[in-house]
Amino acid sequence: MKNNQFFRICPVRALNHLDSDQVFSTTTQRLLNKTSAYCLRDMVVATPSKKRTLHYAYHHKQLIKPLAAKLGVSLATVYCAVHEMDETGDPYHHEAKPGCPPSLFPRTKMCIKCSILKGESCTAARAKCVLKIQASAHTISRFLNSIGLHARRPCRKHKLAKLSARVRCVWAESLRNWTDTEWKLVVFTDESKVNLDASDGQQWVCRYDGDSLNPSHVNQKVQGGGISVMVWDV
Repeated sequence: MKNNQFFRICPVRALNHLDSDQVFSTTTQRLLNKTSAYCLRDMVVATPSKKRTLHYAYHHKQLIKPLAAKLGVSLATVYCAVHEMDETGDPYHHEAKPGCPPSLFPRTKMCIKCSILKGESCTAARAKCVLKIQASAHTISRFLNSIGLHARRPCRKHKLAKLSARVRCVWAESLRNWTDTEWKLVVFTDESKVNLDASDGQQWVCRYDGDSLNPSHVNQKVQGGGISVMVWDV
């Protein structure tokens, strides 16, 4: 009677202090069935391969305590794994935990990743619209960041027709095996524009809100972009 009371009060501690000879006793099996709920609550997660090993050892009358120490699990985990395997027969069985369900399931994550890599979607917001996902764009963006797909500014290139791109590829392939002597016979040219009035690129100023019309914060421009000099060199 004392053992039963102690087992009900602290089932995990009682299981850890059981000897290997007591594992297969009728009393232990009866107590295990009565307190399975306590064991499952406090159980350390065991991998499917460990569950198979423990289940086989338990039903073939092998010593459980040394095996549990070798696998790095407690006796409570052993009995809970055996009890779960007896009920379900599936080592991969996992009961859903209480709480809010995940916004993105594994299949949805795979669809998002494939959509981005195939070019069907470029951003998280676009993937949300294309795949009709209920999760927010911010959630999708956090998932993409977790797998290394970060938002970047796209490179700017000249727009080419498919025929022009194919012709350029053929031309590049024909020059692939050129030697240094042949490349020395090619003249490379380049040009650059120098603005004399002001820069035509993006500029930044530090100012307070509502101080945008301060003369020191205004970038004055002239018609046509102002005076510039074009330099060409070989």
